[in-house]
Amino acid sequence: MKQLIRYLATLGPVGYVPYCPGTVASLVTVALMFALPSMSWYVHIAFIAIMLPLAIKGAGIIERECGYKDPSYAVVDEFIGMNVALVGVSHSWQAFLVAFITFRVFDILKPFPINVIERLEGGWGIIMDDVAAGLAARLVIAIIFSLWPLW
Repeated sequence: MKQLIRYLATLGPVGYVPYCPGTVASLVTVALMFALPSMSWYVHIAFIAIMLPLAIKGAGIIERECGYKDPSYAVVDEFIGMNVALVGVSHSWQAFLVAFITFRVFDILKPFPINVIERLEGGWGIIMDDVAAGLAARLVIAIIFSLWPLW
C-alpha cells in the first residue's frame, strides 16, 4: 500500500523527469483532464476531495523518506492544484491553456497567503499551497473569461 501511495505522490515516472517536474506534472494533468470527457463542477470537486487525503498522505511519506521539505519529485501537489484551477472551466484548449499558465504563475511565485500556507508541516504544506495556487488561478480565470466570454 505504501508503494502505491508513493507511486501516486510522484505520479509514477513524472516526478522523476530531470527538468521542471512540477511544470511537467501540470502539463500531464492538463492533457489528462482535456482527454477525459468534460465533467460537472460538483463531480470534479468530489474527485478532488477523494484525491486530497491520498495526496497529503503520499506527499508526507515522500518528504519523511527523503528527509527534506517539499522534494521536487513529489508532484501530486501539481496534480491537485491544477485540478482545482480547472474546476468548472470550459472544455476548450484556450481555457485549459489559461488555467495552466495562471496556476504555474501562482505556484512558482507563491504570493501571500500562498507562501504562508506552504509553511504547514508535512504533506499538508506540500499540497495545500498548491490548492491555494489553484484557487487563486481559478479566480483569475473567472475574471479573464468574464471579460472575454467567447472562450
